[in-house]
Amino acid sequence: MEYIASSSVKEALAEALKEALAKTLEGALAEALGEALAEVLTEVLGEALSEARAEMLEALAEALEETLFKIGRPILNIQNRMKTAVRFRIG
Repeated sequence: MEYIASSSVKEALAEALKEALAKTLEGALAEALGEALAEVLTEVLGEALSEARAEMLEALAEALEETLFKIGRPILNIQNRMKTAVRFRIG
């Protein structure tokens, strides 16, 4: 049994299929773009975070070195004075 559809039914079916396909493609494209954007953002933010972490560690190391120098200098002076005092008492 063969069904003969009118041209208006065929046009309506064609339009419905076209819209469904467009929505499907649009959804797939949006999903793919979202995934690609997420990957790019993850990589870019990861690199930025790594750079910021490296800069922060470098600044921390410099501050620590400066602090240790400021603390160590008086300790070294005290040690030298104690050695000198011991020498004078012994000698």
